[in-house]
Amino acid sequence: MKMNKPTLFAFFVLLVVHVGRAQEAVLTSLPKPSFMPVAAADDPTNDTAVALKIAVKPFHFAKTENTTVIRHTGYITLMHNVYHIPAWTYHRISKEQLKTVDTNSKRRGGYPKDAQYQALKSTMYDGSGYQHGHMAPAADFKRNSTLHRESNYMTNMAPQHGCLNEIGWCYLESMTRNWASESGSTVTHVVSGCLLGNFKDSLCYPNGFKVYVPAYFYKAILIEDTLHPEKSRAIGFIVANDYLSKEAAQLAQCSIDDIERLTGLNLFMGCTQLDENELLVLEKTIGTFSWNFTTDCGTKNCESVYSGKRIHPKTRKKLKCGT
Repeated sequence: MKMNKPTLFAFFVLLVVHVGRAQEAVLTSLPKPSFMPVAAADDPTNDTAVALKIAVKPFHFAKTENTTVIRHTGYITLMHNVYHIPAWTYHRISKEQLKTVDTNSKRRGGYPKDAQYQALKSTMYDGSGYQHGHMAPAADFKRNSTLHRESNYMTNMAPQHGCLNEIGWCYLESMTRNWASESGSTVTHVVSGCLLGNFKDSLCYPNGFKVYVPAYFYKAILIEDTLHPEKSRAIGFIVANDYLSKEAAQLAQCSIDDIERLTGLNLFMGCTQLDENELLVLEKTIGTFSWNFTTDCGTKNCESVYSGKRIHPKTRKKLKCGT
């Protein structure tokens, strides 16, 4: 079912200003898409490659939603076979993992086509004005060449406005790494994805193929303390696919429950060692998080992102639909 723009916009505004009762009414009235990430983790202190032993549980909407589950060494993604963007991408990081990240590692080979999803070619966004918006951040996987290469697959991407990708989204990714590095006893679970059912644009190709451009993205973060479960915390974000400042990114925070109501997902069930009651409590509230960290996103502004010869989505001449 497609969500109309006024309904989603009303939700987004209420979410930002944290109007409790009005927010609840809007959230419960929204339709729930039928796709669900499910992961079973034996030991959340292990490396992602070892801990992500995934068994997709039966879910009666799975086939009718035209989705494909794709597993890689460091992350799992659920691709929508009609929209050709991720409904969700799950990965996890820890302080120990991030210690081994090579910040000087550079992306090689562009954005490769994923052998598990042949429909998306590496050049799909060329000329669109949109950037390759990583769902699971490439910077989280600079621990070795395999992880880094796989993080740049097209199945980990969605068309993202440059002023979101390079500023606000980058800020949230960097802050997540900071939070994950605060304690050696925590494992940080992250689900990022597109809000399906509401799109701001489409990229159309001569052969009739179409990639949908989401109007909104979400990022859900659960920091699980494996030694002191009562210290675990969670936070979520819903952001428009447009310019997002660092300050606006902070204001976009919400509870995990908010995202689950909007998407119909059960985000972290089966991913952690927390029992169901502990998880339910965490998902209802926004945890306490410090924003007093430096980030690796620089001091860019939106004007500089689309300066020079860079194409803006609104002025593109390629990949237009209906022309």
